[in-house]
Amino acid sequence: MTSSNLSQSDRSEINYSDWAEDHLKDEWRVSKSSLHTKHMAIEHLIMPGNTVDFPPLTEHAIVLALTHQSRQVNQFDGGEYDGVQSPDDFFLLPAGVPAFFHWNIPHDVLALMIHPKGLQQVATETECLNPDQVELRSVLLSHDPQLAAIARSFHAEMNQAGIGGRLYSESLANILNIHLLRHYCTQAIALRKYNGGLSQRSLQQVLDYIHSHLERDLSLDTLANLANLSKFHFIYLFKQSKGMTPHQYVIQQRIQRAKELLSDQKLAISEIGLACGFANQSHFTRLFRKHTGMAPKAYQDR
Repeated sequence: MTSSNLSQSDRSEINYSDWAEDHLKDEWRVSKSSLHTKHMAIEHLIMPGNTVDFPPLTEHAIVLALTHQSRQVNQFDGGEYDGVQSPDDFFLLPAGVPAFFHWNIPHDVLALMIHPKGLQQVATETECLNPDQVELRSVLLSHDPQLAAIARSFHAEMNQAGIGGRLYSESLANILNIHLLRHYCTQAIALRKYNGGLSQRSLQQVLDYIHSHLERDLSLDTLANLANLSKFHFIYLFKQSKGMTPHQYVIQQRIQRAKELLSDQKLAISEIGLACGFANQSHFTRLFRKHTGMAPKAYQDR
């Protein structure tokens, strides 16, 4: 197997969406992201055995294997991997770096494309030094259980048409960006931490907003802005204050509101689910049973 020997100056950068439109057949693209994530695209691909000469992209690319691959060849940034690829193994191709890939048998993967602007924004919000100089390092092949768990959470949310809502999707994107900053930068990044939780005033303002808008698709941006904090610090301090993430708290409050409405017996179960902010009745029933051990109907009839 010989490398294409492309340097970064050999070709201009292209965004993934344009490249995929020209090079990937529709039947290979199982699902695209409909999630509410800025500067990030997620796609599930099933590719036949193939050889791909990859141009430098405007985005960072993380490609996670969902199935076993008998032979995977990755060549980029002066390095090469040639061997077996197991489920949850991944490679990280930084923006602007051309690459060459080969695999023998049909390949089931999850591709996460992250625009450098999104990573720089999180670096700025977390007050790390020189956020405009943040660069990710190349990873030819590795296994990272935490990264795999985040990617598979995105995959599960895609398969369920994003029913977790904007708050969940934005939280996942923030967690992924923080993980990349901590573990995959070319230089060590120190993220500032705050202790003590949210101020009582900020916490009450956020809680009042959540309670008044449970039926809406709540946004992490909105909640963080109420507290005048970055998304990273808001999640961190909210968890210190309440012992759970903002998304977990919202689900808890929606379940509590649903219990009250079910006991009141004035609305149909389908209406109660929507009134409490659940995407549909199936989503409502699944989460209600998970948190109470009972289906909504059984709880209402008890």
